[in-house]
Amino acid sequence: MRHGQAEHSAVNDAARRLTAVGVEQARRGGAHLAQLSLDVAQIFCSPYRRARETAQLVRESLPGVPLVQTDCLVPDADPRSLQRLLDAQGSGTVLCVGHQPLLGYALQWLVDGGIGAGCPFETGSLALLRREFPGPGGAELRWHRGPEELLPQ
Repeated sequence: MRHGQAEHSAVNDAARRLTAVGVEQARRGGAHLAQLSLDVAQIFCSPYRRARETAQLVRESLPGVPLVQTDCLVPDADPRSLQRLLDAQGSGTVLCVGHQPLLGYALQWLVDGGIGAGCPFETGSLALLRREFPGPGGAELRWHRGPEELLPQ
């Protein structure tokens, strides 16, 4: 999941907070995940404020799921670092809350095994991957939904 919409400026990029729209996007994402009845075992998020806020709001719909901050999800992280984190998790469903351009590159790396232009990933959007095997190219993209598609039903 990409963090919800954030304010345009702050003391530094890591300090940017969610806007009211971003809060709503995060809540929609959490409600959507809860409706899917996914057994989320862990939430990983970037230490940047907007990603932490998004993860905490999503977690309201997924009570009791542990939340861990990791530099593997900052905007300029290497997709291979995220892949190694996921490989270490083994099986189970995890939610990763991060930023562009990392998420676009990571999606391409995990599904196609390459790092090129990356994939678009608008704020508040979710992608569901199923990992068939660890490593690059080992995942299948099940769906990729924008925030407007995440309205609770």
